[in-house]
Amino acid sequence: MTAIFISHSSADNAAAAEMKAWLEAQGHTSLFLDFDPEAGIKGGSGWEQTLYRQLRQCQAVIALLTPSWLASKWCFAELVLARERNKAIFPVKVQPCEADGVFSDIQHIDLTADPDKGYERLWIGLLEGGLDPLDVFQWDPKRSPYPGLMAFQEADAAIFFGREEDIRTTLQILDDLRPQAREAARFALLLGASGSGKSSLARAGVIPRLKKKPAEWLPAPPFRTQQEPLDELATALATAFEVLGRPRDRSVILTDLHAAAAQIPVDGQVLLRLTRDLAIIAKQPETTVLLTIDQAEELFGYSAPEAAARFLRLLRAALEAPDQRLMAVATLRSDFFGEFQNHPVLQDGEYPHHFRYQTVPVDPMPIGNFPAIIQGPARLAGLQLDDGLVETMVRDTGTHDALPLLALL
Repeated sequence: MTAIFISHSSADNAAAAEMKAWLEAQGHTSLFLDFDPEAGIKGGSGWEQTLYRQLRQCQAVIALLTPSWLASKWCFAELVLARERNKAIFPVKVQPCEADGVFSDIQHIDLTADPDKGYERLWIGLLEGGLDPLDVFQWDPKRSPYPGLMAFQEADAAIFFGREEDIRTTLQILDDLRPQAREAARFALLLGASGSGKSSLARAGVIPRLKKKPAEWLPAPPFRTQQEPLDELATALATAFEVLGRPRDRSVILTDLHAAAAQIPVDGQVLLRLTRDLAIIAKQPETTVLLTIDQAEELFGYSAPEAAARFLRLLRAALEAPDQRLMAVATLRSDFFGEFQNHPVLQDGEYPHHFRYQTVPVDPMPIGNFPAIIQGPARLAGLQLDDGLVETMVRDTGTHDALPLLALL
């Protein structure tokens, strides 16, 4: 799915390519330009149907106003369709022309008189329209815009609405902890009641945005600890190596992790070396590798006690080391918080202090955010919602505790 559709006349391909280059320089990657070799119209495809499909699915349209654009009935039709679909529209004058009659109720941006000022206004307009590059993701129209009762995944980032404030808070905490000294926490705990949306927040909200900052963050695939936490950690690391095009044998990783956890004291350097190798392969040696432990309550109620202790000993040894380029985040049900705090491995033990961590409270979704989680995915999917339907669905849902049922209405 495309976030920004560049509407232009074929006579203005050079101006369209320049706009695309500017958008990419600002961090936008989800763009549609009809002659683009990667994202444009493929040879042999129905160009008209492709254009209209991209317009239905995009979030915004930038119209490059020129004499040629004004003379094209197709260009004007694109803008009409975009308005009918309630897309954000940015009329941008890139050549001198009389364009005051083109949607005069929308503020035009002029790049002909003062390009720097014009681009600054366009940047501000995109941000105000919810098109921050860190928050714009592609959506595969083959996927349902409403995942249902299951947790949102990374592929659902484009349709994950209603948690913007929680995402910003979590990102800010992680960004603040990252450059701090060894004495600071290297572990963040997303803490909330069952069903509050912690897993979705981590998987579809936080991780996709961290991946857009590769010089600072390299998130490994999230994993659940289940019965054998070190096994699941080894799988996550092996998957990370494979994604980077340098696969490593999972069984070798697992053997190394078990050997490190059995040392007295525990050898945290083994885990650190594995994560350092990931950063080097990614060509970002200064990045921070982030391990994400989903549903960490399994460590205290499902994993074998000794297996959980081995995992926590190894993780703590790696996080307590002087190397500042490994961090971890976990989701935890609040009713297991006491067991987390009092676990022997996370007490003083061989360290002069308790395990350091930063909690991030995850409250149930406010009812006031319910309309956004209905309307946002509908806009991306090009769905038309009848008048009053959203209000009826929110009213029928009743309380935030019934939020999971909203996906089934």
